[in-house]
Amino acid sequence: MRLQRDGGEVRSEGLGFPDLLMSAMLAGTLSLFAIAAFAQSKTAKPVAGTEQLVPGIIFLLALAGGVVAFLVIRKVPLAGVFRPIRVAPWRAIGRGGLLLLAALPIVGLFSLIALLLPQDMQQEQELVTLFGDVSKSGNLETIVLIVLAAVVVAPLCEEFVFRGYFYPVWKRYFGPVGSAVLASTLFALMHVNIASLPGLFALAMCFTVAFEISGSILVPITMHAIFNSLSLVMLYLRAQGMV
Repeated sequence: MRLQRDGGEVRSEGLGFPDLLMSAMLAGTLSLFAIAAFAQSKTAKPVAGTEQLVPGIIFLLALAGGVVAFLVIRKVPLAGVFRPIRVAPWRAIGRGGLLLLAALPIVGLFSLIALLLPQDMQQEQELVTLFGDVSKSGNLETIVLIVLAAVVVAPLCEEFVFRGYFYPVWKRYFGPVGSAVLASTLFALMHVNIASLPGLFALAMCFTVAFEISGSILVPITMHAIFNSLSLVMLYLRAQGMV
């Protein structure tokens, strides 16, 4: 099968050694940020606040924008790398929904690993706690900002960088499996929550498989947006005592 032979539909044409250096620099920087955040959480548990939302959104936009600028300077055709129009938007939504449905049991199984952790390490992500708090208080402005960050900005920027750029660059040098594991591990670490690491790793691997199957970055973007949307809906219903 083609998927077994050369890894699927994702190609690395136009990407080369300069991209390997750039991706290594970005990945190293992101890893240092994640390690620093983990270390800080051990000494004093940080509490997410509304003042952190806008900087977080700006950071993701800057990260994705930096990758775009680098590729433009190198005159690498973006459409050739990310192939965003390979699947029509309405088909990407349908495929993304179906593939996410298939991925959820896998993500759920990996998430159960968190139950093996000590109780003090099973804390939920800070943004999850914040969304629950503002949902209870009815802070509409913050609710909208979190929805914008989680359903629009994060899927677009994170998929663009992790699946759209890191994965094909590293695939060229480390193969599809090695690249998928590296990119998925970094993706999970960037969310800075030990309990969420296994589930996020599995989710990122599923996003990568979806990208390989479809050849279009729109499909994992759609999966990511739907997953985050469902998570926020469940958190909101929980905060209202409806589940």
